[in-house]
Amino acid sequence: MPKVVVSHEEIPADRMLLHGIDTSAGPIFTVSEVAKIFFCRSSHWLRLQEYKGLYLDGQKVEPARAGKTEVRQYTLTDVENLAHALAQDERISADQLMRALHAVRGIAMVWVYL
Repeated sequence: MPKVVVSHEEIPADRMLLHGIDTSAGPIFTVSEVAKIFFCRSSHWLRLQEYKGLYLDGQKVEPARAGKTEVRQYTLTDVENLAHALAQDERISADQLMRALHAVRGIAMVWVYL
């Protein structure tokens, strides 16, 4: 699998932005919100990507499920992992990865994770 390397002074190339940070306190995103906010795509597109299977460095990437209907709930860490998995599998471009990571970084700063 090709590895996408991000090169920007605000986004570390050698590690994940949220590595070692517990983002479970919030915000929590739905499938629709993740698709629209981070990837400018439909929820159908994101569900299809998950159906095909998403892996990051051999580990399955999937959000937690909650409630009686088992609705997907994405943390910022989930979104960051998802973005890297999509880029690693060439389902999004390096530019799309960078835009998603900038959004993750901005939200993480508002929530004082960074």
